[in-house]
Amino acid sequence: MYFEYRFQLPDGQRMNTHTSGRKLLSWLRDQLPPAERFDLEIFNRTEEGPIDGLAPVRIGGTFREIVIYGVGEAGVSLLQDNVEKISRLLTKHFGGCPGERRRMDSCAIHEREDMLSYLLPICVFQRNNFDSYREAFQQSRFADPLILNKLRQTILSGIQRQALMLQSDTPEFEIYNLSVERLTPIEVKNGRFNLCAKARFVAPVYMKGPWHVGHLCSRGFGQIFLERKHRTKVPENTEEVRG
Repeated sequence: MYFEYRFQLPDGQRMNTHTSGRKLLSWLRDQLPPAERFDLEIFNRTEEGPIDGLAPVRIGGTFREIVIYGVGEAGVSLLQDNVEKISRLLTKHFGGCPGERRRMDSCAIHEREDMLSYLLPICVFQRNNFDSYREAFQQSRFADPLILNKLRQTILSGIQRQALMLQSDTPEFEIYNLSVERLTPIEVKNGRFNLCAKARFVAPVYMKGPWHVGHLCSRGFGQIFLERKHRTKVPENTEEVRG
């Protein structure tokens, strides 16, 4: 299961990047007296530092809204316990709330006989440095096997990791037609860069709810979006259709 909170920005206001909402919430929280602050765990950290493991709460959004997901029992409970404080804080900061949405739904993965197409707008698949991928990145070799194999591994392991968080079984499946449309280095801290990819793939599974893969999921990176259904059966010769 998951709990979703969306805060629509007033006219004339916008987020510069999909991580801007998280940075804004962190700054607003720091301005409050300690007794009035929402839980720091919302950012997947404590006073001692980052929390290991997949973040149960992910904060992202678009230029026009801030979106927060609480995934699994821990994430749902944490976000629900803090959503009123977050809502009031954002409403006060922006001088009003044009609209917000709160929704609870199931988060699951189901095997299918046909293919579904997925978009991965920005996935962090290499942390700290990417020296082994630098030449492929600089030459825009998006189909380089080094890139595709690492990204495929990141996607599949990320789906399995979230399934474990949800305590649900994951069907055995492969992803097909993996293509990279863009590679982007992002600076995360003190000159340290991570490598992100925009990619598309098809798979014989239906992923319902928010699924995130790769690194920095707590910042909204790595969310998988359903695009359209392919009216084809699962290919029998997987070696000819992979990436």
